[in-house]
Amino acid sequence: MSLLEARSLDAGYAGVAVVRGLDLHVDEGEIVALFGPNGAGKSTTIMTLCGALPVIGGEVRLGGVATTASLHVRARSGVGLVTEQRSVFARMTVADNLKVSRCRTDVALEYFPELEQHLARPAGLLSGGQQQMLALARALTRGEPKVLLIDEISLGLAPQVVDRLLGVVTTAAARGAAIILVEQYVHKATDIADRIYVMRRGRIHLTGGAEDFRGDVSRIEEAYLSADPSPQEPGAPTPQGKMP
Repeated sequence: MSLLEARSLDAGYAGVAVVRGLDLHVDEGEIVALFGPNGAGKSTTIMTLCGALPVIGGEVRLGGVATTASLHVRARSGVGLVTEQRSVFARMTVADNLKVSRCRTDVALEYFPELEQHLARPAGLLSGGQQQMLALARALTRGEPKVLLIDEISLGLAPQVVDRLLGVVTTAAARGAAIILVEQYVHKATDIADRIYVMRRGRIHLTGGAEDFRGDVSRIEEAYLSADPSPQEPGAPTPQGKMP
């Protein structure tokens, strides 16, 4: 059974759909990579799946049951979210960031032992990569997340840091988490994914097993290059990163 599923999903802003008829699912222990050019609807999809945006049409199913619950309710049901925005409490120490989120420090340090020396440091003084490590650690250790939605976690980070973050994503999947990953590093994401979806102008344009694309990601890149320029998603943040 799929832990998270979109069925004929229409999603967008102020009642205007920018994602239309989307069918997508992710199973326990699976990593699904979601690609697409800027404005294709990737972030809108993630925000709707986690409950931050309301469904316009179709449905989202969590654990096989249709849901319209809000973000914080879905979080209590085991849905975690990590975005490019490095959502940490900048004035709080790393230790307090974990404590206020009811995270287990020992498990967080098991994922990212390099954070141990920074436990007493304000999170705002960490590097961008360390802040994303903290954000991912919080998402993974707040209870037992069943589903993890990750939206451009690597934006602006060095490739070595991206490898470290994606390595932990792989570990989380091996422990049973169902993961949907929006990622600009197509080669890296394809290497760890089980399946891929490519979005184009609010719809799924290409999908398949990731093994079918490894060693030949040009098929994914061609889906980008062949796409007509997509308008900016209404109400969405201005994109800052592009596919390499």
